[in-house]
Amino acid sequence: MIERIAQRDGWQCAYCGVEFKGRNDKRISLDHFHPRALGGGNGIRNLRLACFPCNTAKANAHPRSYRGLRMGLDGPESVWSRT
Repeated sequence: MIERIAQRDGWQCAYCGVEFKGRNDKRISLDHFHPRALGGGNGIRNLRLACFPCNTAKANAHPRSYRGLRMGLDGPESVWSRT
């Protein structure tokens, strides 16, 4: 599943844009865009590639309140246009 999400997300962190060097890049993590704590699911549409610092900083924040988003309030434009 991570390969599919990574290809959709362009192998970049959805929040800061750092580029990952492939599946074994130690910085890769999966983030629940809409946090599970706020009712978000585990489906592919809700998962984003994120570097550990961004994933940690976002924590359980609602996407509209997290200021690290690089492409807008509803999600990274590149991600939404590919789903």
